[in-house]
Amino acid sequence: MLTLRTGKYTRQLAELDPAENYHEMVRIMAEHEFPLDTLIAGELAQLKTFGIPGIARLLHQTGRYEKESTKRLDDTKAILREIMQPGPDSPAGREMVGHLNQIHGFYKIPNHEFLYTLSLFIFETVRWNAVFGWRAMTVNEKEALYREFRDLGEAMNIQDIPPSYEAFEQWKTAYEQAHQTYTPEAEKVTVGILGGLAALLPVWIRPLTQTLVATLINDEQLLKVLGLKAPPLWQQRSILGLMKTRAWLGRHFNLWEKRSFADSRIINHYIHYPNGYQRMRLGPKVLVGRIYARKPLEQTD
Repeated sequence: MLTLRTGKYTRQLAELDPAENYHEMVRIMAEHEFPLDTLIAGELAQLKTFGIPGIARLLHQTGRYEKESTKRLDDTKAILREIMQPGPDSPAGREMVGHLNQIHGFYKIPNHEFLYTLSLFIFETVRWNAVFGWRAMTVNEKEALYREFRDLGEAMNIQDIPPSYEAFEQWKTAYEQAHQTYTPEAEKVTVGILGGLAALLPVWIRPLTQTLVATLINDEQLLKVLGLKAPPLWQQRSILGLMKTRAWLGRHFNLWEKRSFADSRIINHYIHYPNGYQRMRLGPKVLVGRIYARKPLEQTD
């Protein structure tokens, strides 16, 4: 049900200090101020990692986006929620970070790839709101987002996290310029995630998934890197027109003005887990089985 936007959450965010209250600020943004935008940005952040050859190669080798894309998307959403909702420094958050670190420990992933992936969950959210959201994020909101994900990175033992929002943004830009390139693996994994994303959309819009995603990526170079073609201009203009209408509506109405997005059917809907999930069993089945059996890895799924 549409409710008039009162601006109370915007005012709360403006009154909070990102140096002290960044977790509360991120919670307000994710549950009331920019909830759906944050969710969509997180999905696109995953897709953008494929532009790095090492990441695309590993993801192709595991086959998780190509063989069980909806499970991979569900696992990522659930794991991040289990960490970020209570906070990376909370007991529940630390427990889930430990679980995530154990899963990652089965692979030889260089620190710079962890760092780049971490950066995307910050800067894709900022980009999305600036281009498609009902308003752009403020300096303090960006700082809060940076600090929250910095905490996550530190909990994951990621090294050399840049010391400020601005420094991290510069690092991300330079990293993309140095490493982002097309590979066949990137194209294959992209096709896989598009299938998973289609399953999240209403049936009537699923045939347009690639057109929709390519338009929302809004980056011609990245489309080439991922092996995607830019849609015809008339399709792009139609989608962008709908997004402008959505932004206008968002300035005046808020679906989560009186309720939390954390309780909504959207965030709680998991295709692979229709009856709910066991939080410490999230992740690739074989790897989770190895964790619990305390056996060395013999194969990946």
